[in-house]
Amino acid sequence: MFSIIMYSTAALLIIPAVSLLSGRGAFLIAGYNTASPEKKAAYDEKKLCRVTGGGLLICGILLLLWAVLGEDAPSAFVAAFIIVTLLDVAAMIWLSNTRCWRDGEPPEVTEADRRKSRRITTAAITIAAMIMIPTCVMLFTGNITPEYGEDTVRIRASYWSDLTIRYADITSIEYREEPVPGLRTGGLGSFRLLLGSFRNEEFGSYTRYTYTGCDACVVLTDRGKTIVLSGEDTAATRAIYDALCQRAGLS
Repeated sequence: MFSIIMYSTAALLIIPAVSLLSGRGAFLIAGYNTASPEKKAAYDEKKLCRVTGGGLLICGILLLLWAVLGEDAPSAFVAAFIIVTLLDVAAMIWLSNTRCWRDGEPPEVTEADRRKSRRITTAAITIAAMIMIPTCVMLFTGNITPEYGEDTVRIRASYWSDLTIRYADITSIEYREEPVPGLRTGGLGSFRLLLGSFRNEEFGSYTRYTYTGCDACVVLTDRGKTIVLSGEDTAATRAIYDALCQRAGLS
């Protein structure tokens, strides 16, 4: 389903982009297609089409790459996608308003036009900041914290649902120093954390609550389900293993 959505969205951007790059299809440009005849006359329509088409093509290609990489796209790509897309949109807006006038100069601008432009610019910057700041925070921060109770351990995770495991339901537990591979099928992947549902050849579907910077991990079986845990480093991961072994009565 993810690939279908991404390929379809990419096609919806790339197909009109090709038409716009040829200098045709100005009716597809929001704002221009509803502008007054006087304002339209001030624009070099072919330049405007090509600027808009170039911007759409870049976004379409990025979405196409994401579709190829799938849901397990590297966190670095996701971050680059967001940043490049925002810069692409900003460049389209700037070029449309500085390089696409018919005579090289914009028509006389009224004070009402200036106020409207300032409102649009402020709104665009605000929306971009609302998207970029939380995304960057999530990509580089977050913690996984085990809380040991009398009968259960609760794995608290930033930006994802917590996981509760009953000691009595743990049937096996293993400490590994090598990383466990896996394809994310649902969850969160960032520069710091890997959380949610994963799949690999060894376990099939499994649940993961690990730090990306720690290769060591604890692999346990809870009522037939495999769960992979880690601390921030090897020492913290070993501490999780020892604590769970003691409370579950396993070694």
